[in-house]
Amino acid sequence: MFLGFVGAAVVAAAPCAQPAARALDFWVGRWTVTDATGGQKVGDSVVAPEWGGCAIREQFTGTDGFTGGSLNAFDAERGLWRQFGAGSTGAVRLFEGSVGADGALDLRSEGKARDGSPILLRMVLRKEGESVRQTSTLSRDGGVTWRPRYDFRYAPAA
Repeated sequence: MFLGFVGAAVVAAAPCAQPAARALDFWVGRWTVTDATGGQKVGDSVVAPEWGGCAIREQFTGTDGFTGGSLNAFDAERGLWRQFGAGSTGAVRLFEGSVGADGALDLRSEGKARDGSPILLRMVLRKEGESVRQTSTLSRDGGVTWRPRYDFRYAPAA
């Protein structure tokens, strides 16, 4: 049980109401996810607020059988967003980042390639009209150059 958090919750009035903690609210909804470059459907996603709006959870179901998701929260102490992602392939990632002046959430994660060499992953979420765009890139040279991994468009589900 998380008793250590109870006292802080009583003292802080609406702890997750600050604008920085609401910056990802544009992603909340039911979505049809397509490949932004080719237009083919890649899955469905449900993104919902949790714990009084202090976190946002995504549940994704891919057309290829993949299932997974993420838990996202603004870390007020550090002034950044943190995302924990996991899925049916066994991959686990922890991303950290911030929202830029353009309103896009830019997250980064360190990892290893299959050959054991270090890699950096970058994921960007941005509102585009009624849709959300999620892009991911990978760097094998410490962030000097980046190559695309995927480019998804989240459109409101019918």
